[in-house]
Amino acid sequence: MITHLGRRRFIKALGVTIGSIVINPYLYGQENEPFLQVPKSLWVWRTPLAELEQVVQFAKRWGFDRLLYSIPLSDRPFLLAGEQPAIDHIKAVHAAHLQLFCTASGSDWVFGKTTYPPQAITALLSLCKRTKLFDGLYLDVEPHALPEWKGADRDRMIQNFISLLAATRQAAQAAGPFPVGAVVHPLYAKLADPDKPCYSMLQSVLRNLEEVTVMAYRRLPQQAIAFGDACLQQIAQSGVNWYFGVTTQNSLQAATLSYFGAGANEFQRSCVGLDNLLRQSGGARCYRGIAVNEYRSLTELLRG
Repeated sequence: MITHLGRRRFIKALGVTIGSIVINPYLYGQENEPFLQVPKSLWVWRTPLAELEQVVQFAKRWGFDRLLYSIPLSDRPFLLAGEQPAIDHIKAVHAAHLQLFCTASGSDWVFGKTTYPPQAITALLSLCKRTKLFDGLYLDVEPHALPEWKGADRDRMIQNFISLLAATRQAAQAAGPFPVGAVVHPLYAKLADPDKPCYSMLQSVLRNLEEVTVMAYRRLPQQAIAFGDACLQQIAQSGVNWYFGVTTQNSLQAATLSYFGAGANEFQRSCVGLDNLLRQSGGARCYRGIAVNEYRSLTELLRG
């Protein structure tokens, strides 16, 4: 159980109190260099293989070291068939010394209407095994975002989500082994695992993953850390590697949650400040960087 006092101590350990933040003024300078030095992953959605070289150029320009790539369904047969143009697009990522994870998403997987792991995940793992072009698999499932989450089905959805992760990790170990990561929401730290009430949902999730990305989306760094503090404590105790997510996508809550519409300098300064704080956290040993969602909206932000 995470106590209120524990949360306060954790936030203070980051050098943060709610409503105030202390950051090295240099980190909020106008130069790009501090931002380039922040370790960063980039989510890439709705982007065909033929555009990967452009993504790679962008990623290198802005200091990203890893891509989390959703392979379009229309492009997967070309990779499976070993067609050289498709293979060359992927090889361009590795030639630029970037890691490449393929992603899988399907919110309906938590309703228990499919075998675990689902066929879509099995197909991706087969692709990873046959091509040897990917460094791992990342899941973006987000059961908390579904309408049913607020009803009587929530416990069953939690159970199915944990079962999905366990089955996927087992399959990934057999196929590679390939590391499996997933996005997690701060709410997961405050809910019990229905099958093991002495553990939180997050703790049970962490036992089935090599890595997580925390979706504590807030526009201001100190607010993001305060929102995710209980989640970060449990991750630190687990020893699982973790990234901290930020988003640049538009939404109805973009003014609070996203950097959509922010200036390029504001976004870079905030990322540098956030990284600086996270490096001071109790979980810094397993902290690996910031994960930005996502490529297309970020290109517009940095261009502007």
